[in-house]
Amino acid sequence: MGNGAFGTVNSGHWKGIPVAMKTIDFDAVRRNLKLSESVIYQSIEWEVARISSVASPSIVQFYGIYQPKQNGVFYIIMEFCEKGSLQSHLEKEKIDWDLKFQWSLEISEGLQYLHKQGIIHRDLKAENILITHTNSAKLADLGVAQVDPLLEKNQAQVVISGMQDRRFAAPEVILYKEQTTLESDVYALGLVFWQIATDGLIPPLPEGSIDFFIHRENTLAESISEQSYSLIVNSCIRVSPKERLDVQKVIDKLSL
Repeated sequence: MGNGAFGTVNSGHWKGIPVAMKTIDFDAVRRNLKLSESVIYQSIEWEVARISSVASPSIVQFYGIYQPKQNGVFYIIMEFCEKGSLQSHLEKEKIDWDLKFQWSLEISEGLQYLHKQGIIHRDLKAENILITHTNSAKLADLGVAQVDPLLEKNQAQVVISGMQDRRFAAPEVILYKEQTTLESDVYALGLVFWQIATDGLIPPLPEGSIDFFIHRENTLAESISEQSYSLIVNSCIRVSPKERLDVQKVIDKLSL
């Protein structure tokens, strides 16, 4: 089905129901990412803690974790979304605007739920959003999510730094190495909306200058034919975090 930061994802059955099974192979992770076993365990514990603490119809459901033997491999068991990633769906199918607005609303509702729990997704992109057999969109891959330090007394650190896809990172993260925030999630949300509008295009890697992000803010949404949607995208990808919409306002505008 796909690959994540720490393993492959395959379909299977668990307790009689179809599920997605994320296989974690310590040897492969050590070899490919050059990580120690303790860091891998921390990362997996972090991901399980994140996904097991959320319960929203707009987020992929976590069922459990299974380790058949002490052989360095175990499985994270999750809800199976039959139609795969939003990215692959956009590339294969012609999607009408009604469904694009529906998906955008569902994605925003999932993100709002996380933010209300004090969780920053930190890796929003079409590849990390899954589509069910009923054509609902669900957020997935919370493996690099982090607790919002503004909402927690003890600042939680992302176990593996640098795992966020830089193509979707906000300017303050790229240029000034600032920590990801609710506002940087909104920036990525705007780029996901742009992907939806453009049938799965992927934004280029950002250049290390403010001019790149200013140009993106001024021009990216121009190619979107649906005017109201174009305005939402533009309001999410502002260079200044303070000028971006919060997720509730995004939901309000999508619901008009």
